[in-house]
Amino acid sequence: MGWIASDEAFMKNIKAINFLKLRASYGKVGNNNIGDYSYLASVNTSNYVFSNQVVPGKVLSGIGNNNLTWETTTGYDLGLDLELFDGRISFTYDYYKKKTDGLLYGIDVPVQSGFSTITSILAGLISGDMSFTINSRNLTGALKWNTGFNISFDRNIVKQLGTNNAPIGGYGEYWDDNRTAVGHPIGLFYGLH
Repeated sequence: MGWIASDEAFMKNIKAINFLKLRASYGKVGNNNIGDYSYLASVNTSNYVFSNQVVPGKVLSGIGNNNLTWETTTGYDLGLDLELFDGRISFTYDYYKKKTDGLLYGIDVPVQSGFSTITSILAGLISGDMSFTINSRNLTGALKWNTGFNISFDRNIVKQLGTNNAPIGGYGEYWDDNRTAVGHPIGLFYGLH
């Protein structure tokens, strides 16, 4: 949704402003890329030797998780577009936020189960911040000179990890420098000081 304020009658007397637009958006999307029937335990056909004969049978080939749901992301964006002095200076600002619930991940399970991982709802994540862009047309004749500057800040915080909020990474037999833990960004650099 957007409103071009510079088209309004009360803005016509402000000659320095050529264009002013206020923007807002909100949306919610789902991610169903969890694979077909991954919430169900799967069974495959396999042959066995029984009484010195090969006989057909069935084998469990995957652990199901009936708690799986679609990953959903809710987000909003508030923005401003401004052009000044016949388009010589332009400015864009955006403030945005996204919240992801039901982030899916293969978590480790005891190998005694016969499997190494199970797909589970692992995390809740909040991300977002702001971006700022300014452009100028310094020279517009035979010699052209344009200048642009942009900066953005994108931060994320993990709100939930698995069922017991145990950190991922940063420890183990082989040292891992990245750790994901509740209350911190994804892939936080982690190590000895």
